[in-house]
Amino acid sequence: MPLQCGITDGIDITCAALRKPGGYYRIAWVLNKEDFRIAIDVTLAEYVTNLELNTYQGLFKFESTKFSHEAVWQQQVGEGGNVSYLQTVTLRVANDNPAADKVVEDASVAGLVVITRSNAGEYQIWGAENGVSSGPNTQGGNGRQSTDSTFTQLVLVGVERYLPKRMLVGGTDAATLAYLNARVA
Repeated sequence: MPLQCGITDGIDITCAALRKPGGYYRIAWVLNKEDFRIAIDVTLAEYVTNLELNTYQGLFKFESTKFSHEAVWQQQVGEGGNVSYLQTVTLRVANDNPAADKVVEDASVAGLVVITRSNAGEYQIWGAENGVSSGPNTQGGNGRQSTDSTFTQLVLVGVERYLPKRMLVGGTDAATLAYLNARVA
């Protein structure tokens, strides 16, 4: 008997989709994966509308300049036909003190979840099931010339069964932004 793995819907295009800018907002919100009281149900094809966090746990802001952060996913297919999604979030941050250095160091061993906001006001949750952590492309320094970047490029990677989950609280960008900012630690 063949597997029943077919699609159940189509994808349309709208004028709003054609007017959607690329790129990400200058702030990303990061949390430790173990700070969830109730895990996100990654199997659902619907928006995440709430984050069930442990008591006294919050989100951490990673703020940078405009057009600094980026996030992408790439489908991977194993030899046996299994499919997964490599999720990569690159946060370009100005870590210029020992406390910020420690955050970068801790990210290399932590299981993190990252929430991004696109320049179109859309929110995505990266690493929702397995988490992401610092990968080999994380790097920093001062460069050679005075115009070289002094920012650290914190590259967080992880493999997930599903695409990044979409988040929308109260049905609007403004309500979602207020919700996230109210949960900053």
